[in-house]
Formats: sequence, structure tokens, C-alpha cells
Amino acid sequence: LFQLISAGFQSALSAVAVGLLLFGSVALHEIGHAMMARVYDIKTRSITLYPFGGIALIEGMGENDQQERNIALAGPAVNFLLAGITVPFVIINIPFAMEFCFLNVLMGVFNLFPAYPMDGGRVLRSIMAPRIGSLKATKIAVKMSLIFSIMFCIISYVVKWPALFIIGIFLFIINIPEKKRLDKLG
Repeated sequence: LFQLISAGFQSALSAVAVGLLLFGSVALHEIGHAMMARVYDIKTRSITLYPFGGIALIEGMGENDQQERNIALAGPAVNFLLAGITVPFVIINIPFAMEFCFLNVLMGVFNLFPAYPMDGGRVLRSIMAPRIGSLKATKIAVKMSLIFSIMFCIISYVVKWPALFIIGIFLFIINIPEKKRLDKLG
């Protein structure tokens, strides 16, 4: 709507196209998690898509840390695969190929930030857990997430990117109760 008012119909149409590409990439990212979980005979209850991302509600993150790591890495792997597949279309200048490629690289990299419960936070937790135990590893991953949530909000303000602010607030809101719960456990 903003593009339609400020720049006209063509610009609005382009914004809708990029939005649909982003929506599709998020959906495929979450399907990647679900398919990797299926490899380990773990069911996915649902996939929910939000304006700022998505969540695959997987019944468990695996019987061991390697399974959790593989399930977490599957989403970003899908994004990097989509970006790689798109490169030839970027080279021959197909409309929206550059945007699709860029969005998928950005999503893949962003999801690897060690902010729990994002993919990178789960990977960090799964790497630390065998050495220091699941509880302590989860506590560290949650603390890292709180740091990243504050950083996202600050960066959002500096670069004027409201979506990053929403993600920062979301991470903060879900990790404060998690931190309190973990602190009670020891």
C-alpha cells in the first residue's frame, strides 16, 4: 500500500512479488526442518508462518544433539540451496531473480545467528550440550539470544529496519520467561 501511494502501481506490484517470494522462501525453509525431522521419524505438528518468519512445530528436536543440529541446519540449507539454484537466473537477468537470491542468502545467514530458539541458537546449544550438559548449554544459548535481541533492536533503529526490531522484541519476550524457567532448574 505504501509503495502504491508513494511510487505507483508498478512499484506496488514489485513489492507484492518480492513479498510472495519471501513468503515462499520462509515456507520452504520450514518445510526443510520438517523433512529433516522426518528422516529421524520425528513428526511435525504444524508449520506456522508469520510476517517476520516461521516456526515448524516439531514434536522433539531429536534423540541426540546431532539430530537436533541437523534439523536446525536443514532450514538455512534450503535457503542456500534456493539461492544457488537462482544464480543462473540472476546471470541472465530474469526479473526478481536477484531479489530471490538475496532474500535466501539473507535468510540463511540470519537464521544462523546464535539466538535461541532460532536455528543458530539450536546449533550452538547442540554443540555445547555434549561437553557441558543440556541445561547449561540451553542457559548459555538463551543468554546469547537476549544479547542478540537487544542488538537487533539497536541495529533496527540505526538502519531503519522495523522487521528486525520486531524479531528482537520477539526473541526478548520468548527468552525472558525461558531464562527464568531455566534459572529455577539450577
